Amino acid sequence: MARIVVLGALCALTECLEVRTSAPQLLALVDEDALLHCYFTSLAPIRTEDVAVKWSVRRGGTVRSVCTFDGVHIDSLRQESSIDQQLLQIGNASLYLPSLTLEDEGDYTCTVLISPEAGEATLALRLTAQPAIYLLPENPHLSLGEMKTFICKLRHFYPQELDIKWIMKKEKREAVLMKEICTGVPYRGENGTFTADSQVSIVFADEDDGSEILCEVRHQSLPQPLRRGTSIHLTVVQAPSSVAVILSTLVMVMALIFAIALLSWKFLASVPPRVSSLILPEMNMAGEELVAICNLNGFRPRAVDVCWYIGKSGQQQAGSSHCGDDPLLQATDITSYAKHPVSKHGNLFNATSQLSYTPSVQDDGAMLVCVVRHKALSAAARRESHINVAVRPKKSYISSWPPDPRAGDTVTLSCVVERFYPKPIAVTWLRNGQAQSSVTQFGPFSCDNDCYSVWSQIDLPLTEEEDGAVYTCQISHLSLRSVEELSYEINAQGTPPEVQFITADPVTPVIGQEMLLSCRISNFFPREIAVDWSKDGVRLDTGICRSLCVTNTNGVHSMWSSFKFTPAAEDDGSIFTCSVQHAALKNREERTYTLSVAAEKPFK
Repeated sequence: MARIVVLGALCALTECLEVRTSAPQLLALVDEDALLHCYFTSLAPIRTEDVAVKWSVRRGGTVRSVCTFDGVHIDSLRQESSIDQQLLQIGNASLYLPSLTLEDEGDYTCTVLISPEAGEATLALRLTAQPAIYLLPENPHLSLGEMKTFICKLRHFYPQELDIKWIMKKEKREAVLMKEICTGVPYRGENGTFTADSQVSIVFADEDDGSEILCEVRHQSLPQPLRRGTSIHLTVVQAPSSVAVILSTLVMVMALIFAIALLSWKFLASVPPRVSSLILPEMNMAGEELVAICNLNGFRPRAVDVCWYIGKSGQQQAGSSHCGDDPLLQATDITSYAKHPVSKHGNLFNATSQLSYTPSVQDDGAMLVCVVRHKALSAAARRESHINVAVRPKKSYISSWPPDPRAGDTVTLSCVVERFYPKPIAVTWLRNGQAQSSVTQFGPFSCDNDCYSVWSQIDLPLTEEEDGAVYTCQISHLSLRSVEELSYEINAQGTPPEVQFITADPVTPVIGQEMLLSCRISNFFPREIAVDWSKDGVRLDTGICRSLCVTNTNGVHSMWSSFKFTPAAEDDGSIFTCSVQHAALKNREERTYTLSVAAEKPFK
């Protein structure tokens, strides 16, 4: 059960308005939705038109309004923020913030006014963004003794602090690499997130064949360290053993190779590049940068043209390209998103063309094409690969109807998955681990930004046999690394209330001065509950008031019951009792308070 923290309250003698939130700080991920909880209780009945709510945020030394409600209208100063007017009648003024950005981070204050009383509560919203990690090259084939540089690219993380380790894994043994490592300082992009690169250079020996190079990243947004790895494959040239004839033959072959090389250098100066296949992730998330690489090795002269295109079948080429027109290519030129650094190795040149491109849903299934032109090529070299794009569900949750079911009711559990792509998705239900077949599914149906949503529900009678049963909704989608599970436990017997000790206001009562005795009853289910007050065993019928029940995210309820009176001298030593009766209690729960009054009002 979430611990309730009271962050602000204002109580008067005639009315009592208390405002609170469920926690002092909320940690959320960028691009997800957030619900900033704010609950209030009043001893008077609550009508929506009598309530005014203001949400504001402090960032640095600046305070600005986010969302306000004046009893009639909601004014959302932060786009798409909202307050549910219907929930105000039950003391819920929570703020909904969709699609969080770093601009939303700050200290939020919820102010509630039910004239003439007001109260406020504050919570801190802190944001993180998980890094996207790419390790290049993938599964390289190397020669024995060759030095290779590996690059670990981290994109779109927040905050800046993170830790990167390079590890060589051989069978089950791991060794942290300490030499030839260069990690750049993270730099901040236009959206406020950070980007960083780290690289390591390794010379491989015979025993390194089949090992794995790992890039391990630790960051505040990650529940556990995240790794990317690539396997090493070595080509070992065995030295010939034996006889003079073989040695002579080798000398002759080497002399011949040298002569051919010399002639090639003198008469065939132009050497065409060896163009690799495209290297890119198998699955890419919409809105997240993908990195594609095309390697060009062993060419001469240095001048080379590399162009990148993206498009689907039937799409006309857009814009002009320095690579010239290609009658085989109908696509959009995205060469401006690529870099092609060239390095010299002996008398030949190598180049790595790296494309950094952020795909959208519309790019799913598109063809990514790299076109290379060089003087020594008779025709342009063309490498292509399809790109697959997905969108992770923005929100997944289970809801029940009715929200406060009783024994004998038919309960509908709904598993809602919102805003995902592509359309295929599998939503299944389990009861205590056993698959359920009596399931109704609505969708997937189209929603905003070419995405889809789906709603799966299961109906069940609330019987004693169902008490304690755990229903699990399993969500399987191409964008998820594993099957996502949401669980809901059936509570047919109810949850008994937690009855707190009686508190007095003022703490030291004074004869002739009005005082308030309060008893908090929390975490009970179902909602129906009876609370009585008595004095020296005699039931009290006047001066008693109770707040509305407030429901938290776990489906249990909380409330206050109070007794207001003015003590006289003869009341000294009287015992006041708050008695609670509930369906989940075998016996009444009682809390007592013994009155001890001062003879006169103390000086302040």
